[in-house]
Amino acid sequence: PSPIPRENLALGRPAFQSSTCNGGSANRAVDGNKTSPYFSGGSISETCGGESDPNPWWYVDLGAPKIIEKIVLWNRLDPGFSNELVRSMVSLHSLNDATISKPISSKLVWGFGVKSFFVVEFYGGKEAQVVRITKPQGGVLSLQEVEVMGY
Repeated sequence: PSPIPRENLALGRPAFQSSTCNGGSANRAVDGNKTSPYFSGGSISETCGGESDPNPWWYVDLGAPKIIEKIVLWNRLDPGFSNELVRSMVSLHSLNDATISKPISSKLVWGFGVKSFFVVEFYGGKEAQVVRITKPQGGVLSLQEVEVMGY
């Protein structure tokens, strides 16, 4: 048997976030653009953070349950933001009657040094419809791109 082709399940799917600042709408993180500069490229999602949004979150609805094997979080590329996503939480959820379930699986994003992206693996695959990213420590949640690889 031939292997099952993996694809970016999040590309162009509906995305949502806790707040929007600087025009950084949630759908920008699933537009396929991984290299555009922050201000000139218009391809970064950004929550507001601070007192108005102390627990920022972002999520994408894959439209139906899918097998998720790996998620790639692309960082902002402008200087000073290479560790922006460290200690963020990635969680997988089902969707029942427009209500997001408790997490099926969660993983903490961790890394050191300058990183353009972080990879979060779900070995063997996990079935889920919603991929959610939170920043438990608060602050602004900025995403260049979110790729959800699976089938």
